[in-house]
Amino acid sequence: MSLIFPFLQLPGEIRNKIYDYVLHWDISPLEPNRDRRLTINYVEKLRCFRPRERGILLANRQIHSEAAYILYNIRMSFIIPFRCSTTLLGAFPRYDLQAWRKVRFDIDMKELDTTQRIFHHMSWGNLIRDLAHIWEEKNGLESLQITFRDSPVYGPAARGRDDEDGEWKLQRETLGNLLQLRGIKKVTIEGDIMESFAHELKTRMESSE
Repeated sequence: MSLIFPFLQLPGEIRNKIYDYVLHWDISPLEPNRDRRLTINYVEKLRCFRPRERGILLANRQIHSEAAYILYNIRMSFIIPFRCSTTLLGAFPRYDLQAWRKVRFDIDMKELDTTQRIFHHMSWGNLIRDLAHIWEEKNGLESLQITFRDSPVYGPAARGRDDEDGEWKLQRETLGNLLQLRGIKKVTIEGDIMESFAHELKTRMESSE
């Protein structure tokens, strides 16, 4: 008599209920909102599951695929602030990053001096470059939102909206690697981004070609 429970012989609807129960995470201690979005502020928050809870993702390929769909497609979207831009890739394995469905980049340059701005642009640029390469291999993204907040000293109040020099050139260098992505169902771009560049990003990423 086998002591191994035939889990994969259960109907898919039952397995999904089990995944949902096992991977349930009460977000309220971290973010007091109701929509189960995970805001990644530092590495500790990346470890949002105890080993017992996330162990189901390591059972086998089929169970990982089914459980990851519940986790990344239904349970969470990911809001990425600057604080995690240098730690994100080390905190998640590559196949988990490829399973993400809903992502928001929150880029805030409002209170930064010139030196800080250059550092932020470089850090964001490196992260976006690496994520773009990972997602290009297997792009499951359904929704991507880019929010870019700029200081009046550098933003539209100081420059023409379509000025390609200076600050706008940095924006293109920071976000330009996203242009290689295709087939994202919904791309939303908000804030102080050059209008022609925002249109190019949205058009290219939503294109299927």
